Amino acid sequence: MTAELERTPAPDGSHATSVTGPPPLDENAPADLATVTSLITAVIARLREDATTGDQPGTPPPAAFPAALRDRLAHLIYGEGAHDGPFLSVILVVDDVPEVMWRDALLALDAQGDPDFELLVVSSSPTTSDSRILEVLSEFSSDLAGRSRVASTTDATPRGALRAGFAAARGRYVTGLDASSVAFAHFVETFHRLAQESPAALLRARALAQPLRPLRWPDESPGFEPTAGAAPASAPRFSFVEHLAGSPDPSPLGSYALRRDYVELLGPDEGETMPVAAALLGGVGEASDEVVVLLRPFAYPLSPSSSALLEHLSTYLHKVDPRLTAPVVVTTSAPDYAALSRASFAVVVGERSEAFLRDLSERTRLHRAFAGAIDARADGTDVVPVTLFDRWDPTGVASRPASFRVWVVVTTYNEADVIEQLLERLRSPGVHVHVIDNWSDDATPRILADAAQRSDVTWERFPASGDTGHFELEKLLGRVEEVAADCGADWVIHHDADEIRESPWPGVSLIDALWAIEQWGYNGIDHTVVNFRPVEDSWSSGDDLATSFPWCEFGDTPADFLQIKGWKPQGRRLTMAANAGHQVQFEGRRVFPYKFLLRHYSIRSQAHGERKVLRERQPRWSEEERAKGWHVHYDHYENGTSFLWSREGLRRWDQIDQGFLLARLSGVGLAGNPWPGEGPVDDA
Repeated sequence: MTAELERTPAPDGSHATSVTGPPPLDENAPADLATVTSLITAVIARLREDATTGDQPGTPPPAAFPAALRDRLAHLIYGEGAHDGPFLSVILVVDDVPEVMWRDALLALDAQGDPDFELLVVSSSPTTSDSRILEVLSEFSSDLAGRSRVASTTDATPRGALRAGFAAARGRYVTGLDASSVAFAHFVETFHRLAQESPAALLRARALAQPLRPLRWPDESPGFEPTAGAAPASAPRFSFVEHLAGSPDPSPLGSYALRRDYVELLGPDEGETMPVAAALLGGVGEASDEVVVLLRPFAYPLSPSSSALLEHLSTYLHKVDPRLTAPVVVTTSAPDYAALSRASFAVVVGERSEAFLRDLSERTRLHRAFAGAIDARADGTDVVPVTLFDRWDPTGVASRPASFRVWVVVTTYNEADVIEQLLERLRSPGVHVHVIDNWSDDATPRILADAAQRSDVTWERFPASGDTGHFELEKLLGRVEEVAADCGADWVIHHDADEIRESPWPGVSLIDALWAIEQWGYNGIDHTVVNFRPVEDSWSSGDDLATSFPWCEFGDTPADFLQIKGWKPQGRRLTMAANAGHQVQFEGRRVFPYKFLLRHYSIRSQAHGERKVLRERQPRWSEEERAKGWHVHYDHYENGTSFLWSREGLRRWDQIDQGFLLARLSGVGLAGNPWPGEGPVDDA
């Protein structure tokens, strides 16, 4: 049976929510979980709608539950039976904060003026065992130890730990504390008084918060210090609007208590539904002038250069798509979940447990996308672990239809040693490869002709009139523009033969990534250029590029930071030749914020470098294009030059995310980055 809701205009023009339809419970029927929860869910959904559209109900909403219905439901849920347990069950969730912090929490509970409570300690941290909790509890007074228990759980998340505590509780009322919280001495006493005044209500007081950061004392023991003064962390009075309209948490854990029999019927939930539903059914017992708990969010220390690098990320995101919100940077153990729920991105700083990361994702619906670190200084002295969350989950996108087509347009000249593996790597259902060959005189044409006989490959020689003896990039790119305009594909990628293109997400193919970002409203992709360097002279023709070159460096010329070489055709010829092919331009272009990877293997050995640069490139440059400032990147090579690199200054590709995750995804913080607010931060 489902309750229905309607809003009726009041004399003052506002709207009140009322319950209509069949009565949710028969007068003589026992309490029915499905019916009660259905009713509460429906009312909360309407209240949330009112809160977000401006129809703001009071506290309590005057017609959300008719008085008779509220009394009947409260009686069914709360009952009037005798209770032989303690007044209050306090659930202390031990998470990722240092042990010294939850010892403080235990010390504060040991000092309570009202002893009518039990303590349930539950760990959501894999590094804190039940036996360790019992060992620490034994160091406190026998009075506290005698009323304390450890509630075990297999769900190693803060929410799972709270559920385990609710399940084990014996008190008439229950409340919860984070491991970093400190309860004031009148914590239990205040809730006891409120319960006597309003026995069926949600009991609610105030909370303060004071952020901390870690430090080491002279003896190397762990400690912490405040980074700001204590400030109010809860609203003065309970408000449905603040709870349901996405405001920062107006009733944080530890600032309220509610009836355990209510929890038993409806099921434990740490989120907004629990206090809101309790307030709907029983009203609110307020102690708005009482502060009963101090929350101590534990902050990961960020240096000025790391902070500046994260500011650069905000600058980049706003430039590439002004509709995106700035990333919320999470440095504490108690995030602002309301702010995170509204954010496009979150950067979680520091080493965090799997439980913490999973809980954050569940509570905010942000997708855990990437994990690694950021290196804000070139000398490697400011490496900070980070986990990136966002709202884009390529694995959650509907399946790509068979009709979705991508054309990869490859330009080439004398690339016989790599062209075959390029074609094999690009081969995929829905991908067509078209090669524009600039009159190669090696085995490239033969390989292309063979591939065209057995796979989805077409090719041509350009210019059609014959070899001009010069590499004329602008004319070659003009032909790319023509092919792209006429191909009829959903996406086009301009590709060189000595490149590997990859999506930002490991394990997600190029075509699937393009399908996904199209569903999210984007029609262009940029690339991060990573140049792979030979450090020894071991390359042979046909060797696999991806595994032969473990050492690399990020591109550092201004052109490397503008590589918009993938786009949705717009039904007309688009221009890219005028800017040497570094970007395609069109009205309404929306470039996806994460850059795809362009892995570049321009020089592969000493012999290859001598042939390519000294004999095949330098003599063939167009003087007209050289006058524009093009084709100058090989000017420093001459006979006798070594084409091998020293490992010094290079990075191992398999470790790139361990220091340069943001650089790989956006280019921020890299040397050579020409964009204001996106470059290096060494001087920050």
